[in-house]
Amino acid sequence: MKKTTRKLLALLLALALAASMLSGCTGSGNNQNINNEGLLDQNKDGLQDHQGGTGYIRDELNIAFTGATSLTPWGTSNNTPGNFEVYECLFTEDINGEIYPVLADATRGEFGGYDHEEGSTLYTVYIWDYIHDHNGNAVTADDVKFSFDYQKQNAVTSGWEILESVEVVDATTINFKFTTELTAIGAFEQIFTMCFIIDKDTFNTSPSQLLSEMIGTGPYKMAAYTPGNSLTLERYEDYWQTNEEYRCQAQAANVQTLNYKFINDSNTRIMMFTTDELDLSDDIETQYVGDFLDGGAYGDKFNVFSYPAGLIMSLWANCSEQSICGDVNMRKAIFYAISTDDLVAALGGTDQPAYTFANDTTVDWYEEWNEMDNYNSYQGTQEERAEIVKGYLDAAGYKGEKITLLCQNDMSDFCAILINMLATYGITSELHATDRAGATTLENDPTSWDLEYGKWGGNPYVVLKWIHAFDWANTTDGNRTTNFVTNQEWQELLYTVNTVEGHTVENMTRWLEILYENAYATNLYNTTKSIIYPDDLTYMYRNAKLVIVPGACEFADPNA
Repeated sequence: MKKTTRKLLALLLALALAASMLSGCTGSGNNQNINNEGLLDQNKDGLQDHQGGTGYIRDELNIAFTGATSLTPWGTSNNTPGNFEVYECLFTEDINGEIYPVLADATRGEFGGYDHEEGSTLYTVYIWDYIHDHNGNAVTADDVKFSFDYQKQNAVTSGWEILESVEVVDATTINFKFTTELTAIGAFEQIFTMCFIIDKDTFNTSPSQLLSEMIGTGPYKMAAYTPGNSLTLERYEDYWQTNEEYRCQAQAANVQTLNYKFINDSNTRIMMFTTDELDLSDDIETQYVGDFLDGGAYGDKFNVFSYPAGLIMSLWANCSEQSICGDVNMRKAIFYAISTDDLVAALGGTDQPAYTFANDTTVDWYEEWNEMDNYNSYQGTQEERAEIVKGYLDAAGYKGEKITLLCQNDMSDFCAILINMLATYGITSELHATDRAGATTLENDPTSWDLEYGKWGGNPYVVLKWIHAFDWANTTDGNRTTNFVTNQEWQELLYTVNTVEGHTVENMTRWLEILYENAYATNLYNTTKSIIYPDDLTYMYRNAKLVIVPGACEFADPNA
């Protein structure tokens, strides 16, 4: 299968997610003393190293999924079960950041499915002339335009402000016009891999407009759906792409029947594994996996894949003059008072300490960043840490003033640990927990908070995470970050590293150095999640959203 040939930095194509090499299991078969290092080291090599399909079609797979009451196809939402099996985009991106044409015709265009002239804001995409959906309706350029227009008009996906127009040239050719050339990191993917293409007639004739039924072009079609309970998909035998040369792994259908069961509670999921009602579940809290490791009660039937989930927990400082944290010495005192290792230990030891304001689940990660000399990576003893904290507190003229720590309600238990940790070094603080809307309102008032605890993630590139956290465009003022940083040099460098040409290790390292020099924020830990999967699963396919696509996984033939 051909990948699109795009002008990307060689480093981005050479790097793979650290998490993509982690799979499988060994270890103790109990729920005691499970730690992050052991979990990440127990993964079998090769589970995500594709060596070629076995050709075996498993009869059935039972998958646990968060409860769903809608099957909406818009926005490539992770909250819709089976959407990556039923629906398809023009292109798809895998966990390593590689882009493959799907509905786009790989045999046309200079770049494998599309044409583009450097400096132009016009992108011409070509689609195959034999695509049809599960209703038998032919999918043409008109349906591509319909899908993009609908998604843009309904503001389903963020980052689409740059999409100016979608125009049909002929039945298989579409012109996409943007307000700017797609030179920013991830900009191409944001547009062309995040819109499922829906046949317009299928959508308009659907009684629910595809809210309670799924009709797409993918290798699976819906067989049954019970809102709030389950969804069943069947392998679609009349799948349009019959030419194996042009099918990527995301288009595989290696299970005959996929049964999605909507179960939110982890205890219930674990029980259903033990009674053979489940075969696969992502998003399992790590403390539950012990019995499924080698040597455990169910280790002969299941394996565990544990991975850094890419959801980083962080602490932002209010850098305005109205806050006590407006003093850089105060910010450094606070951040040096926090030991990420001690935090992870207090939380049970199953998460991954974050030693830099980046994380190794991104394709543009450099391990050397963990060795940078700063408060985030500091590993001194408690006595050494106390001396550093005291020096900065003295420099800030701190007299015991109370610091306000802002967080959302579901994070208050963790923040209590932070408050106790700060108190160890003589820093007094109080918690202000509120709902998401309340936190957003308070963020805009520099007098209402000093520190904010939150989470960020969800992108394959660290620079996109930085944009999400620190772009001035994220604020109504447009002249500062959310935490009141007004460093023009830092902002301009952020925009530089978000371009292909400027996305270098030197520029990204300098951006991090400025962050640390000014103590704008600190990372705390990366959440670790686990997947329980059947022993016969030999290759696990996850896409760029870290979502397992069960039909695209591969399984051992029991008769081989």
